[in-house]
Amino acid sequence: MGRRQAAHLAAAATNEATGAQVTARILDKCAFGGLGLDAPAFAQIDTDGRGVANGHLSVSYQFVDSQD
Repeated sequence: MGRRQAAHLAAAATNEATGAQVTARILDKCAFGGLGLDAPAFAQIDTDGRGVANGHLSVSYQFVDSQD
């Protein structure tokens, strides 16, 4: 995650297919370079069910400071 600690980093993620958005604390980095979202955050932006069907979502994201 670089110099910043993951516990203090969040991402504003937007599902590229639907435009659904969520801001969530980053918990993990996936093996393929993506970000790992917890299940509730993933479900919040998987509004068309394609993320569950495909096992991933295509999202754009911007890093933001965590509020907790």
